[in-house]
Amino acid sequence: MSAENTFRTYQIFSEADDATDLINFLKEHKIQYQIESYMPDVELYFGSDNSQKEFRVKILSSQFDYLSGLREEDVKKRLEETGIDETYYLFDFTDDELLEILEKSDEWSPTDYVLAQKILTDRGSKFDLAKIKHLKEKRLEELKQPKKIHVGWLVLGLFFAIGGAFTLFLGFGGVLMGWFFTFSKRTLPNGEQSYSFDETTRKWGKAVFYLSILVLSAMSVFRLLESFKG
Repeated sequence: MSAENTFRTYQIFSEADDATDLINFLKEHKIQYQIESYMPDVELYFGSDNSQKEFRVKILSSQFDYLSGLREEDVKKRLEETGIDETYYLFDFTDDELLEILEKSDEWSPTDYVLAQKILTDRGSKFDLAKIKHLKEKRLEELKQPKKIHVGWLVLGLFFAIGGAFTLFLGFGGVLMGWFFTFSKRTLPNGEQSYSFDETTRKWGKAVFYLSILVLSAMSVFRLLESFKG
């Protein structure tokens, strides 16, 4: 399956019921989707409760922009039909705060995004579609920037990797941490993916990952030989 035809996470919900409206919208517009319940590997390994569970709605990466456009048009239509509640909290926002919603539309609902545009227009604020496009492109470039983690996490990962010589718990913890820092990716609002962490972090993560596997493998062989001796 090509990158454009890969199912990727479009939106994450903490409760399955919260995804109902989006799923019904996808069905209405005959957009293929998948829904998955997900527990982060690290949370699962360390025995976290189900409060960390996520429900992910996935669509084809090539349809991210298409779906977002459909949702915006749907909001505009509903606002025309039902009118706007002028007690809605966005009316208390400044122009700069509303412009930030346009720039970071991925952090806001389609209703907030569309309404922010309308409020700015009604106030006579000077912005146009070209400016919105520029803000979105700027936001994408910001989101593409990989994170650099604190060195303490990498030291902890090395501790886990070496600790695998004494207990499987630490060894598998090192594998999980190394994998996360090396291979973790995030899905951008347009459906593209980028690595979550910078190159230096990924290199350290890879070292933790393979060192953990090496230590666990060596200890497994050692324990197997010891069992034959016994």
